[in-house]
Amino acid sequence: LDPTASVWGGSQVEFMGGNSAVDDLPSFGVDSTKVIAASQRYYGSNWMPYPFLPGVDILAGGSGTETVYYYKSFTDTMSGEVFNDVAIVRVNAEKIYFPPTPQNCIIALPQNRVLEVSRVVNLTQGTTGEVLTVTNNALFLNDKFYAIAKISYLWGEPWSPSDSIEVDYRYQPQSQFHLRPVGIRYERLSSETSGSGRKVRYRCALFTFPLYFLDDSDGAVTQMFHSMISWFFFPVAHS
Repeated sequence: LDPTASVWGGSQVEFMGGNSAVDDLPSFGVDSTKVIAASQRYYGSNWMPYPFLPGVDILAGGSGTETVYYYKSFTDTMSGEVFNDVAIVRVNAEKIYFPPTPQNCIIALPQNRVLEVSRVVNLTQGTTGEVLTVTNNALFLNDKFYAIAKISYLWGEPWSPSDSIEVDYRYQPQSQFHLRPVGIRYERLSSETSGSGRKVRYRCALFTFPLYFLDDSDGAVTQMFHSMISWFFFPVAHS
């Protein structure tokens, strides 16, 4: 394979299919019944309640590598609208020290990439807050970034980290893995010689998703195999 290609891990329980990057390969989805059955068989009821496939690595192709499939996350179908979620009053966010006062405080939101916060209610104190600002990538906890919002309120005691905070917000739901390569193919050609063109030295392909869990009910997987076999045995260079 191309020595300049790099690979890094995905392993997120969110893979729901592959988006085709070339005309002769179909897009596909996972067979949720197989995923759920495997979950129950090997991990019991504690693994995951969703029919999404874990353990799919992400590829980065180097020079000459053709991407043939992109990661399709379950977040592709999400609206990004969240209601009645839980937020937490913070006394600091990274290097920002911001203790709650009788007028305002900072709350940590459950998600990052927040586009808008439409409602903030302190259920403990029975007060509604006004959102002054929203900042993404502001709070880093346990290897994950969170957004923070500065909240203003007109009356009552300063909001406390022990208060129950309920929020409605809208965020960008696409995961960091969505639309990254998960299938590549590579064609190595010989150097061009006098009187003849470049010839194929070898071909290879790498798909990082397990084939067993793909849904072939519409023949998409069969078509993928047929197209890849045709690509492998094509008599002359593709490029």
